[in-house]
Amino acid sequence: MAKGLDISLDVSEAGGLSSRWVRQVQEPFSDVRWNRRRVMRNRDYGVRRKDSAESMVRRLAAMVEPWRELRVGDWVRFVRMPTGVDAPGYTFHRDTRRLYQRLIDRPRSSRVCEVDELGLPWIRCRFRRKNGGWEYHWLAINDDSWVRVAQRA
Repeated sequence: MAKGLDISLDVSEAGGLSSRWVRQVQEPFSDVRWNRRRVMRNRDYGVRRKDSAESMVRRLAAMVEPWRELRVGDWVRFVRMPTGVDAPGYTFHRDTRRLYQRLIDRPRSSRVCEVDELGLPWIRCRFRRKNGGWEYHWLAINDDSWVRVAQRA
């Protein structure tokens, strides 16, 4: 029998054939043990194989990004625009850009007021308007635009 030949054979039609043989006929390339040995052999020789999406997600989740270490009460100062906001094809809303610019120009630091269920630290800030009223903003910090401010002793 040639490999890759599509044969659909029902167990009831197989008569006296064993279920293992029927499974091999129906799915000739599904021998899990052979695949496992092949992967182990590649690991032993140091040959890189293509990573699955699941393993890439696990590796990315294991990476520690600085904003993941922020806790409620930490103080941060915004020092630059986030990396990549001026990249072609990237949309950075004008109000968000304006907020970042005002936080950069501001002499005060901002305090992390909340960490949500996804682990994103949030700050809230307010600015005085020309008419004397207040303008309120909330911003999630998940970029590289800030530095942590050391606490006073």
